[in-house]
Amino acid sequence: MSIKSVSLFSIVALISVFMGCKKSVDGISVSGKSGPHFGAKVFMVSKSGELFENNAFLPLPLNHAILVNGVGDTLDVLIMAKPIEGDSTYVFPYGYFEVRDNEKTVRPFVFALPEDKNQMIMPREGFQEFMLNRYPIKQIIDTWFSNYKGQSNTRVQNWKETYFAEDVVKNFLKIDITNTAVDTLDVN
Repeated sequence: MSIKSVSLFSIVALISVFMGCKKSVDGISVSGKSGPHFGAKVFMVSKSGELFENNAFLPLPLNHAILVNGVGDTLDVLIMAKPIEGDSTYVFPYGYFEVRDNEKTVRPFVFALPEDKNQMIMPREGFQEFMLNRYPIKQIIDTWFSNYKGQSNTRVQNWKETYFAEDVVKNFLKIDITNTAVDTLDVN
């Protein structure tokens, strides 16, 4: 290999690293540590199978985490994954829904999938495919949240797709996460 070709290869490699060369993981655009990223780091509150907010209702069948913005506000994130160990993890926003109680208080939730393939319990697919192929999962979530504060005290409303959930996260963080370098693990 000539010195010119080695130099050219080195320059291309450096440009790729600095530009955050995008790759695709199961159809979702992501990148490594230095580039654009559609996911977010969340902090764990409870694992799948644990009580939700110390409520005596059935254990939550999802991992519960929060996303924290620069001013200390939090956004609830529910992760469809195996029970997650540790204090934090990285997720892809996948969907959005709201829980409304009898006092008309609306609580937003981002429904997310783990970035770590080892934590996945279902394949990543488009949100529309999820709603068609895995509708019973949505029904379980709706039923659980409709009853966790007592029968008919809450209801689930406004399910939205991935793009909406990503926008909610971006607006909540008040940054464009698709153009910002973030502290992230390499996606397997």
